[in-house]
Amino acid sequence: MPPVVSKAKSRIRTVLILVLLSAAAYVLGWSSIFSVKSISVEGAPDASSKTLVLDKSQISVGEKLARLEPRVVQNSIEKISWVDHSRVSRNWISGAVAIHLWARVPVARYGSGFVDGGNVFFELSGAPTSTKITISASSPVDRSVAIALLKKLPIEIRNVLVEIRVLASGSVTLTIHDTSLSKDRKVNWGDMQDVDLKVKVYQALIALPANKKVTFIDLSAPHAPIVK
Repeated sequence: MPPVVSKAKSRIRTVLILVLLSAAAYVLGWSSIFSVKSISVEGAPDASSKTLVLDKSQISVGEKLARLEPRVVQNSIEKISWVDHSRVSRNWISGAVAIHLWARVPVARYGSGFVDGGNVFFELSGAPTSTKITISASSPVDRSVAIALLKKLPIEIRNVLVEIRVLASGSVTLTIHDTSLSKDRKVNWGDMQDVDLKVKVYQALIALPANKKVTFIDLSAPHAPIVK
C-alpha cells in the first residue's frame, strides 16, 4: 500500500476516533439521554428528614448523571448530624439515583437532642419514642462516663432507667423507675469502679421484701450499701 494512502487512512481513523469521543462526551455530559430521572431516599426516619437529605444532596431531576459525583454527595449528606454514613448510587440505564442512609441509633436523650453509643450528639425529629433514658452531664467527657455505664448495665436495669446524672466530680446518680410501686428510686452510684459488684448488690437489695418501698440506695461503697 502506497505511503500516501496509508497516512490518509490513519488520519481518517484518528478523525473518527475524535468524533466518537466527542459524541460520547456530548451524550454523557450534555444530552438528556443520561440524566437524572428519579431520586429515592432510603433510611430516613421521617418525611422532614428525607426532605433535608434531598436538599443537602443538591441533586435535581434533569441533572446530567456524568456530572454527579457520589462521593461529593455522600460527604455533604454526612454533615447532617443524625446520619452515621451513606451511600449514593446511580443507574445509567434508568436514570435513577438512590440515596441509602444509616441513621445514628440513639441510646439516650441529651439536652435538645440525643447521643449514640459513640458519644456523638445529634438532633432528630423522628427519633424512636422508646428512647426514654436521659443523660444529664455538663461536658462531653462527663457524658462519655454516662454512656460507658449505660453499656455495662444489664438490660433489666436499662429498661427501667430514667436518668443518668454525672456530676463534675465524676460521681453518678441514677433514677430508676420502680414499676411495682409506680415511683422512682434514686441510686447514688458513685464512680465507675466495681460496676459489676454494684449491679449485684443493687439487685440483691431490691429483691429483699424489706426493701420494696425504699426510695434511695447508696452504692458508692458497695460493700456497705445504705438504703432509705
